[in-house]
Amino acid sequence: SKASGQEFIKNANTLLVIVSDDKKMEALYGERGKIYAIQDTSAIIENILLLSTDKNIGTCWIGSFNEDEVKNILEIPKDKNVHAIITLGYPNESPKQPSRPNLYDIVFFEKWGNKSYKPQFYPLMRNIKGIIDYLRKSFEKI
Repeated sequence: SKASGQEFIKNANTLLVIVSDDKKMEALYGERGKIYAIQDTSAIIENILLLSTDKNIGTCWIGSFNEDEVKNILEIPKDKNVHAIITLGYPNESPKQPSRPNLYDIVFFEKWGNKSYKPQFYPLMRNIKGIIDYLRKSFEKI
């Protein structure tokens, strides 16, 4: 299957295709069900990527592909949605890590743009620097 010219997909040992039943989610939650389906599958994908990385398995989250072609090849019902393809395999290279945003630039308190907080009002946030440093180190591993 063509996936926007991403030829490396052919060399992956395993492909996981992440599918959701958005209609079921919409029946439960109305229009927001579509958003919840995306959130659920995104969380699942991220957990797969983290677990795989921990086991020294290379992964790539593929979001650009021909959904109809994937459904046809795998005989996925037309009313289901393919959210992503994940490649899994043992890498034969160590690609350069992409740059990540500085979390201090994207974490805000109470309203957009507010970077200051009052520890007496947010006891869990007293260690925000430690939390952000931990998250930064976790992102660097991916």
